[in-house]
Amino acid sequence: MNDLSFVLVIFFVTLGPIKVIAAFAQLTSQLPDGERRALALRSTLIATAVGFLILFIGDNLRQNWQIASPDLLLTGGVLLLIGALEAVKNAQHAPAPDAPPTSAKGLAMSPVTFPIIITPYGIVALLLFAAVAGDTRTFLTGVFGIFLGMMVADFLVMIFARQLLGFIHAGTLMAFGWMIAVLQAALAGKTWTLAVGDPAGPTPAAFAAAWADTASEKAKMSGAFTNAIPKTNLARAKGL
Repeated sequence: MNDLSFVLVIFFVTLGPIKVIAAFAQLTSQLPDGERRALALRSTLIATAVGFLILFIGDNLRQNWQIASPDLLLTGGVLLLIGALEAVKNAQHAPAPDAPPTSAKGLAMSPVTFPIIITPYGIVALLLFAAVAGDTRTFLTGVFGIFLGMMVADFLVMIFARQLLGFIHAGTLMAFGWMIAVLQAALAGKTWTLAVGDPAGPTPAAFAAAWADTASEKAKMSGAFTNAIPKTNLARAKGL
């Protein structure tokens, strides 16, 4: 889970540009190009600031509330599954779209920043990787770098949303959206597996390593072990 390639996959699904294209194009279909570009820039800056706050400040709140990584994994899995099921449902029975606004006033914070760019499960992903990073600034910097890359990608697809929809067939985009929804549901199962297994928890290998460290320290203080294995067990071993 502390692999940046895994961070990239999670951020692409939860914060990436695929979900932005159609939503932003429909929302801004009645806006002139100047207002549409300004809205895209303003929303991207707000989303970037929110992500920064979550990564570098929100993690302190998580620690104060004593929320561990497995808790975030379970929560993120639930939200990922809900989002995937909603995407599949909307693909089969698309709700009638609301009339697009004729002014960009008040759209930057909602619905563009929340929930088009920053989704609920995207917030969980940010908190989770901040928790995994802990005091490892290198990993946390990598996470923030990937997040910035997602924000740049979201900004570009908002700027060129109309051109992209004219170039990419609607059916192709819909099929790709279904694939992302299926992968999102699979990621939900993955997060539950990680939460139940608790990758940060004790393992046999970790126990053996701890025992070896203890043995090494004891040897330094009182000399090497004469019998590292109890004599009763040695007697049962053939040839000893």
